[in-house]
Amino acid sequence: MKKYGCINVSQNNEIMKKIKKTTLKNFGTECILTNNLSREAGIKSNRLRCNKKMQNKHNDIISADYDKNIYFMKCELCGQYSEIETGLFKNRKNTNSVVCTLCNPPNSSKSGQEDNVYQFILSKYDGEILRNKRKYLDNEYELDFYFPEFNLGIEFNGIWWHNEINKPNDYHKKKYEICKKKNIKLIQIWESDWIYKTEIVKNLIMKSLDRNMKIDADLCMIKVLCGDESIKKFLIENDINGFIHSSKKVALYYNGEIVYLMCLNKNNMILRNTTKIGYNIINAEKKIIKYLGLNNYYIIIDRMTDDKKIFQNIGFILEKNIQPKYFYVVGSKLVDSINYRKSILIKEGFNTNKTEHEIMLERGIYRIYDAGHDKLSLKL
Repeated sequence: MKKYGCINVSQNNEIMKKIKKTTLKNFGTECILTNNLSREAGIKSNRLRCNKKMQNKHNDIISADYDKNIYFMKCELCGQYSEIETGLFKNRKNTNSVVCTLCNPPNSSKSGQEDNVYQFILSKYDGEILRNKRKYLDNEYELDFYFPEFNLGIEFNGIWWHNEINKPNDYHKKKYEICKKKNIKLIQIWESDWIYKTEIVKNLIMKSLDRNMKIDADLCMIKVLCGDESIKKFLIENDINGFIHSSKKVALYYNGEIVYLMCLNKNNMILRNTTKIGYNIINAEKKIIKYLGLNNYYIIIDRMTDDKKIFQNIGFILEKNIQPKYFYVVGSKLVDSINYRKSILIKEGFNTNKTEHEIMLERGIYRIYDAGHDKLSLKL
């Protein structure tokens, strides 16, 4: 303040003129972010800085080859030395998995989080559980968990091992399709959902294993709700996709509390079809559709959980298949690709001559694809 006459040097016009002049001389532009070479150098420098920060943070890293993006580490469990790709190291740390590639080989069929899912299932279900079997899918794909009693498969998708550099873009779609041919209902769980939405995922598993409390919809009171705030908490706590704005909201109440909620938009597209954790409301969809008395309805079903049979049983028909959608793996979370549109990346100063995908690959942020969706419709 005393030296420059301002709180921050960026507020001093003379200082800023000197900075722009120096930047123009060195990089050919007044703003370094608009120069492609300097921008790419900045990306590389940022990645190097992040890797070094990670090395300083974790004692098990003893050295690194930053050109190859590899850490050399000593395992605190087995005491052995090994190397691990920097992205895999970060992912395992973020998901509390065993980091060592000797104790937990990169091609291992089981992850630490997958074992947590298995232990949870064992605590709730005493039927036969087959793990990591290929024979049910013609030895082409493996099922992490298979339940003969329900002809049900559950797949645990680690977000590192299932991203675009480790799995084909149609991997989850093809696994869904071959299970469908074998009449196996397949539920595919994202590792990030298990970590951040644990209770909702547990409920999905329990409902699929017929362990939730069954209540007939005829025993429930139906009520139309107004305003988004009345449903926001319910959706966040009970729906894997969370809250969404809607124009129609119809709930079923049992013993004075909401046990089921259907949300629709103005075009009668069903946006949420949500049951309270721990419950299975029989014929809920049929009761609400009859109550609304509209001429047509639509719903888009996520193949990762594939509950379209509920709607097909009340007259919905398949209208079209929707190709797999991609997300970006950012740390231990999946982030919608809409947050990384090229227009946004350009505003942040990235190379205008490169595609969104090229920019994200350079940043070490990879895509991961779901299994696609199915659009169903009902015309009355």
